[in-house]
Amino acid sequence: MSNPDQPEVRISQGVLRGRKKTSILGQTYYSFLGIPYAKPPVGHLRFRAPRPPSNWFGIRDASREGDVSRQLYPHPSQAGHSLIGSEDCLYLNVFTPSVPVKNAETNILKPVMVWFYYGAFAYGNGNPDFYGPDYLLEKDVIVVTFNYRVGPIGFLSLNIKEAPGNAGMKDQVAMLRWVKKEIQHFGGDPNNITLFGESSGGASVHLHMISPLSRGLFNKAILQSATAYCGWAFAPMKVLYERTLRLANQLGCVSQDPNEILEFLRKHPVDKLVWAQHEIVADAEKASAQYFMFLPTIESHHSLDEPFLTEDPRTLIRSGNFYKVPTMCGFTEKEGLFNLFTTSKRFIELLVNGFEDYLPQRMFRWIDSISRDSPCYEKIRRRYFDGLESKLAKSTIHHAEFPTLEKYFTEVCFKYPIMAAAFDMHKYMTPEIPIYTYYFTFAGALGWNNRRANFPVDKSVVAHGDELGYLFHISVLKKPKLSPDAPEFKTIERMTQFWTNFAKRGNPNPDTISPLFPCVWRPMSEDGNFRALKIDEKLEELDSIEVFDFWHPIDVTLEN
Repeated sequence: MSNPDQPEVRISQGVLRGRKKTSILGQTYYSFLGIPYAKPPVGHLRFRAPRPPSNWFGIRDASREGDVSRQLYPHPSQAGHSLIGSEDCLYLNVFTPSVPVKNAETNILKPVMVWFYYGAFAYGNGNPDFYGPDYLLEKDVIVVTFNYRVGPIGFLSLNIKEAPGNAGMKDQVAMLRWVKKEIQHFGGDPNNITLFGESSGGASVHLHMISPLSRGLFNKAILQSATAYCGWAFAPMKVLYERTLRLANQLGCVSQDPNEILEFLRKHPVDKLVWAQHEIVADAEKASAQYFMFLPTIESHHSLDEPFLTEDPRTLIRSGNFYKVPTMCGFTEKEGLFNLFTTSKRFIELLVNGFEDYLPQRMFRWIDSISRDSPCYEKIRRRYFDGLESKLAKSTIHHAEFPTLEKYFTEVCFKYPIMAAAFDMHKYMTPEIPIYTYYFTFAGALGWNNRRANFPVDKSVVAHGDELGYLFHISVLKKPKLSPDAPEFKTIERMTQFWTNFAKRGNPNPDTISPLFPCVWRPMSEDGNFRALKIDEKLEELDSIEVFDFWHPIDVTLEN
């Protein structure tokens, strides 16, 4: 007889033994950790698409997480980082409020929410000390988190059959195929799967809406603080190929032959690859805050594996060639503060004095620079860079002195690319397939950045990732003391209701208006005008967002 504290679930690979747990809110739930969704991508599989997982005999203990991808932690721009994780990292975790009763006719399948973590495709993980599912499980959904290959082992490309790029994205596809096939064994509905992610996780979700490999594997999408339009989330093949050559050269490879370089990199210790990726960042890349070299890209058609993406994301979206599902997307108030803190004075000077060369790397991948004779140049200069030269002449600088530079990073790296993607997708959506947009401005004590000791920011600022503390229990960060009536608890209730309502039925609104939900969150209008819900201590509908009105005409002008 099985132990109720150690529930067993049979899947295609074999039997898993999970654990009964109690959430921070006192609710019972069940966790199944460290489930392999693909073979370890080591040896000859390094840089290749993942292979189906092996079966096992007997009962597999699912009480511990699998390894994260080999990476530097914490963020490479911060002091004290070290190597963690392993190449053998293709594992997922399933969290469910209840385990299906065998042969029972009363088992009702639950909506499934699959989380994609942040980390610029270079670091991060989906383990529960970062993304505890406690708040979401209260709403009777199943939560899946997972790890995939990041950095050079996930995104390096030599543009040849054996190393075409996008291995990390193909890991994600393998995970989605596993979820579609197996989640019913945990009580999940394989026909009601929502993908949600933040930063590179949000860009990943958007890329799955675009890739032909992911079609039919999910039903809804939530893009938090990123889309595939973000310049930092995608690299043209020629750029990625050149970075791969730089990496090989840094490690001592003198050959220019892609096949010889591949053989060299496959035999090299993974730790050296991970360290070297941070030693090859060029000055121009630093000036555009592009510290992470290995990203999703456009593959050649001659890949040995199914290509993840063979055309530019923007081209595919604008032609209507994407997977149309109900979508939520949005951003926080000051997304760009993180970029400002991780960019040195020297590279801020490069940006201010030559933004016409660096801006296209962040937003306009189809042009090399903006002419100083263009009317667009002067508009951009006045908005973000006017008067900054005199401030930069000081011996020291502080982020508070550069509100327009923070505004630049926020709008160019995040807000406009997110809004432009929503605008382009909306043209092909219908009222039955809506797009909801949000603007998160609640400055609470559970904000991600307020709880990080090394983030020198005013507590009233809402920066990149600050909404995460209201969706997940983040046990690795210090927990603030809150009174029972603190507005943070109200925000948790709102955020988890919005997100799980959307996962359940494609509409974030509760059934009725109430003091907690005093207004209706309406989707984008049929004419494409923006309507966003401002999520703060008070909920408020915004009829327009000025940054789109500024950038969209410039976008159209530069493209033409």
